[in-house]
Amino acid sequence: MAFQDGSLFNALLLPVQRMHLIQVDSVQRWMDDLKMMTECECMCILQSKPISIEEDSQSDLMLSSQDSTQNSLEMLLKRAWIISTELTKIVQKLEKNRWKRVHSMTLRTNCRVRSMINEYNTFTRASSEEMHQYETFLIDKCSELTEITARCTQTDDENVLSSLKLGINETLTSVGQYFSQLLNIALTQEIKNLIEQLDTCDNIYSMDTAIHSLFSLTQEGNRLCHLVAQEISSLAERTSSLESKLNDTITRQSLMNAELKELKSHLLDIKDKQENTENRDCRINLRIRGIPESITDIEGFMGNWLASALPDSTRESLTLERCHRALRSRPQPGDRPMAVVLRFHYFKTKEAFNTVMKGSRDLKFQNVPLQEYADLAPSTLAKRRDLRELTLKLRDHNIKYR
Repeated sequence: MAFQDGSLFNALLLPVQRMHLIQVDSVQRWMDDLKMMTECECMCILQSKPISIEEDSQSDLMLSSQDSTQNSLEMLLKRAWIISTELTKIVQKLEKNRWKRVHSMTLRTNCRVRSMINEYNTFTRASSEEMHQYETFLIDKCSELTEITARCTQTDDENVLSSLKLGINETLTSVGQYFSQLLNIALTQEIKNLIEQLDTCDNIYSMDTAIHSLFSLTQEGNRLCHLVAQEISSLAERTSSLESKLNDTITRQSLMNAELKELKSHLLDIKDKQENTENRDCRINLRIRGIPESITDIEGFMGNWLASALPDSTRESLTLERCHRALRSRPQPGDRPMAVVLRFHYFKTKEAFNTVMKGSRDLKFQNVPLQEYADLAPSTLAKRRDLRELTLKLRDHNIKYR
């Protein structure tokens, strides 16, 4: 009926075709399988009884908790191989109409499926929504299969058994399909984890372990080899995309660096032009230092000084556009007084006054020692301060400079 062309066998054997990742001798393999079988039966009996409380209950139900080095991939392949073998045996017993044997094996398979799901979730603790959905479907179908086989053991009517056998075939096929899908999702996730581990590992041991696991998976049949190749291809595509984006970013960065260099050059030119413009605008200015803060009538003081320094000049030629203290915070008592900024109306008057001041060795007015300087832009003054150490050495060696 449902076994024509071996379709059911192929559906059940597809998820775990040639799954022999763990390379051990036959005796050790038989002992491991026997241990799993007995542990699974114990769990079937004790699953309705509390073993511990809170977080410890989940760890106590782990069938392989004694082996702390067993990883999720090894556990998954072991469990899948045993479950696939059990499903194949159920099909064989179903063909011979051995109902009690089918029921006992179905009950055991149901328990092993639940055990595999619980243990894998304990290892991963981060399953996807799709995986949870297939887990629910598989558990429901296993429970349905158990109920149908239980009814087969309670009747001898051939017609009823024939009808139940059709239902068992359909349910068993669904179990095989859901089991295949669930196993594919879990293996894909494990392969992704191995590839991510290979991509992010920072030591040779971890890299060698990941490569060995991936290589072993490729030796376990076409299906697993296809999954590994598919994930590696996906990683290669993502890597190629990242490399392409990185190259584009580098290209844009190079263009931006060139533009930034050009903008910096333009900015320096603008600053130089601004400094030059400011200095040209201040050529008609003079700064006088030393005028005490006690002198409040700055315009009257400077007017008298200009008149005494340039007695031959007319009153109009001595006109000042501005005369004020430098714009900064008021000095504390004992500090040097703020400089006074003079802006002449006529440039010739400023040059004549500057010549007279330079000719005086001891510049004083009304017994007040004064100092006269050119009014320069702040950026120019900063540049001169940077060169002060060099200019002092030049002066010490009587070397003239401009």
